[in-house]
Amino acid sequence: MSDDKDIIKYNEIDMETGEDSSTEKKEDEFEKVCFLCRRPESKTGPMITLPQNIHICTECMQKSFDTMNNSTINYNDLMNNMSNISMIDLSSLPNQISQKQRVKKKKKTAGVLLSNEQEALFEKLRQLRMEIAKEEKVPPYIVFSDKTLVHMCQVRPENKAQMLKVSGVGEFKYQKYGERFLEVILN
Repeated sequence: MSDDKDIIKYNEIDMETGEDSSTEKKEDEFEKVCFLCRRPESKTGPMITLPQNIHICTECMQKSFDTMNNSTINYNDLMNNMSNISMIDLSSLPNQISQKQRVKKKKKTAGVLLSNEQEALFEKLRQLRMEIAKEEKVPPYIVFSDKTLVHMCQVRPENKAQMLKVSGVGEFKYQKYGERFLEVILN
C-alpha cells in the first residue's frame, strides 16, 4: 500500500491548449466506492451509478439480481404494499462512506507511472513546454509530446548525447529546444 502513495499518474492533457482536459469537480477526485461491499473502483472495475449518486460494483449488482431471482418473494406484491417507498430519503446514504475509506483517483498520462520526484520534474517540463509553445504560437505537443516529457523524466539526460536518445528528440528539436529542457532537468 505504501508503494501506491509513491506512484502517481497524470490527467490527460488537451493537446490544443496544453490544459488539463478533465472537468472533474473536487468531489470527483475520489474513486467511486461500492455502496454494498465498500471496494473502490480500482479494485472492482466500472461501477453502476444509481440515482442519488450511489455506486454499486457489477459483482454486487449481479449478486442482488441472483438473490432476487432465486427467492420466493413476490416483488410485485411487495412494491404494491409499500406505498410510501418514495418517501425514503436516499440522499444521505452515500455520505456514510468515511473519509478514511475514500481512495484518491490516480492520474494518468501516456499510460506511464511516475514517482513523486519524476512527477515534479514532469510538471516543470510541462510548464517550460507551455512557455515555448506560447512564444512560438504553436500547440504544446508540437514542442514535445507528453510521451517525450515522460521519457525525459525517466532517463534524466545530462548532456546532448543522452538527450538525443530520448524518444521524440532529434537533432532539429534538440537545436531548437534541447538546451532549455536540459537546464530544467539538471536543476
